[in-house]
Amino acid sequence: KDFPEVSPYMTTAINNERNVSITVPNTDCLIPESDNIITVKWNKVSSLSAKTFVVQTENQFNSINEALIIFDAKDFSGKFDEMSPENITQVLDELFFSYLQLTREILKRFQKKGNGHFIFLLKGLPSLAEEIKITSGKAELGTEKNSLLVALAQQNFITLAENIAATLDNF
Repeated sequence: KDFPEVSPYMTTAINNERNVSITVPNTDCLIPESDNIITVKWNKVSSLSAKTFVVQTENQFNSINEALIIFDAKDFSGKFDEMSPENITQVLDELFFSYLQLTREILKRFQKKGNGHFIFLLKGLPSLAEEIKITSGKAELGTEKNSLLVALAQQNFITLAENIAATLDNF
C-alpha cells in the first residue's frame, strides 16, 4: 500500500517505536518526515525502484529488520473489472511484479544478515467463484467481490507470503 492508505499502520509502527519507510506513488504526497519516517517514491513497474527503496531505507536506518507488505483488494475494487489487454498488463505490473520485486530485494537483505521478519497483511475480498461456493450456487447481488484479475493477484499475494515464510524458516 502507498500513502495515504498506509497511515493507520504508520501511526501504529511509530507508536511502537519502529522506523518507517513508506512507498509513495509520486513526490507530491505530503508526509511529515522525521528521524524515524521517510518516504520513497516507488515506480511499481521498475525493479530498480524496488532496489532504490531498500537502499534508501538502509541508508536512513542502517538496516531493515521488519517489512510490512499489504495487499488490500478494496483498493483495486472496480479498477480492473474488464479483462482488457491494458488491464491485464497493469495488473501484472502493479499487483504481481511490484510485490515480487520489492519482496525479493528485502529478502536478499534478510538472507545476507541472517535474520529479518516479513509481515504479509491481506485485506481480501471473495472472488465470484468463492461466493458461489459459500452461497450454495447463487452469487448475492450487492456484495463486494474481486474481479477475476484482482482475485488472481490476491491469490498470487497469498502464495508469495506462504513461500516467503517457508524460505525464512530455512535460515
